[in-house]
Amino acid sequence: EQALVRIAHGMQGTAVEQVLGLAARLREELEEADTQAVIRAGLHEYLDGIQARLIEVHEAVQHAFIAYETAPRRAA
Repeated sequence: EQALVRIAHGMQGTAVEQVLGLAARLREELEEADTQAVIRAGLHEYLDGIQARLIEVHEAVQHAFIAYETAPRRAA
């Protein structure tokens, strides 16, 4: 999350905001996870959920920083 904040420094737009929001929510979910509750619910299921969140973050990063739309080129 901290790396994404540094990369996004000075950038604006909903795609960047979405990346930062998804990363923050994932961090909060990981910090608030109760080990005993995870074990009771099933470690495999918990990890599946984490993997799904990571995929969301990955796709948002791809959209915001890699596959972003650029301004049309002017003819020379």
